Amino acid sequence: YFINSWKTEGFKEGISKGRKEGKKEGIALGIAQNNKEIVKSMLNRNYDINEISIITGLTKEEIEKIKTAK
Repeated sequence: YFINSWKTEGFKEGISKGRKEGKKEGIALGIAQNNKEIVKSMLNRNYDINEISIITGLTKEEIEKIKTAK
C-alpha cells in the first residue's frame, strides 16, 4: 500500500511540475512572439533601431534578426 501511495504521489507531483514548466515556457514563447510583432511594427514605421532597442529591451542584433526575417 505504501509503495503504491508513494508512486501515486510522485506521479501527481511530476504532472503538476510539468504543467507549471509548460505554462512558463508557453508564456515566454508568447512574450517573444509579441516582441517580434512590436519590432516589426516599429520597423514598418521607420523607428530607429537604437530607439527600438531602448523601448523593447532587445539588443540591436536581435532586432536585426527580426528585420532580416521579415
